[in-house]
Amino acid sequence: MIQIIGIDPDIDKSGVCIIAHNKVELFNFNMPTLFNTFFKNLQAQQESNFTLKTEVYVEAGFLNNHYFQPLKSSTFVIAKINRNIGENHACAKIIIEMGNAFNLNIIPCYPVTSTNYRSRGKKITHPQFLQMLQRNNLNYYGESSNQESRDAALIAVTYGINKEYHESNNILNNRNVKSIKFEDKSFCTD
Repeated sequence: MIQIIGIDPDIDKSGVCIIAHNKVELFNFNMPTLFNTFFKNLQAQQESNFTLKTEVYVEAGFLNNHYFQPLKSSTFVIAKINRNIGENHACAKIIIEMGNAFNLNIIPCYPVTSTNYRSRGKKITHPQFLQMLQRNNLNYYGESSNQESRDAALIAVTYGINKEYHESNNILNNRNVKSIKFEDKSFCTD
């Protein structure tokens, strides 16, 4: 059995999506809960069940080699936006490092820019989220969702479920960055 997890890192609470048995579960965790509870439980689950394969896809916005610069904005606004971007990148790097410390199969991935499920530059809405799940034969039994968890689901579906889409369109390999190095470990983006 394979379990696919998507994580959308955020400063306050990271969105987490778990896909197993065609069922989707959405969560929001702050950093301590993500590490002390979720990662520990995943590690214990893998150690006790050798037939379970878990892939954890983490959005790694720092792989992009450009930053958002609004045109007609003050220096203060641009500085605030870039500070938030930097904090978000730091959260992603910490999540990747901690996931490796727990011996999880962490796969950093580019932010999803696909227009298959949302308009370019727009956030995915709950109806679009449900439509995406239906197209991929996945079930979600919750009544609502928030933006962080929907983004985590978008990551899990795009990189975990639709791998062949990325491989056939060579999306990951068209970028200049091939791997990310933290200390002595190398993480492939493929």
